[in-house]
Amino acid sequence: MQGCVAVPVRNKYGNIIAAISITSIKEYMPLERMNELIPILKKFSDNISKSIN
Repeated sequence: MQGCVAVPVRNKYGNIIAAISITSIKEYMPLERMNELIPILKKFSDNISKSIN
């Protein structure tokens, strides 16, 4: 079984122009850990979005 976490990168108009994702199989990264990564990815996505606008 696989798990994936993805967040959008947006331009100054709010349009999605890219995405950041992490994918792993359950044996290497449990679902709980994937869920812990969501706020971390959101933070990076927000920082990238702000820097390109």
